[in-house]
Amino acid sequence: MAQFTVTQEASIQGSDLWQGEVEYQGEKLQYRYYDGYDGQEVYVLTEQGWEMGTELGDVIFAACQEWGGVEDFGPVGEVCEIDDDTVEDYK
Repeated sequence: MAQFTVTQEASIQGSDLWQGEVEYQGEKLQYRYYDGYDGQEVYVLTEQGWEMGTELGDVIFAACQEWGGVEDFGPVGEVCEIDDDTVEDYK
């Protein structure tokens, strides 16, 4: 079971781009979720900059596909859980 806690609610940063922060595996990480006409992508801020293809990115992408979007993660402090098999299905 993948689990993350909302530490900053997602907010719209521009057309089709959301940004928020979660605690995942003991680390606070910022993410960006693009949901445009040409698809969806998740970026996670790492030491190298905004990266795709991270473990947390996969978890957030799967959660968005199952729940509708990052705005559905809930308020600060909300704990979100998603089944590992579901995450694998959306990779």
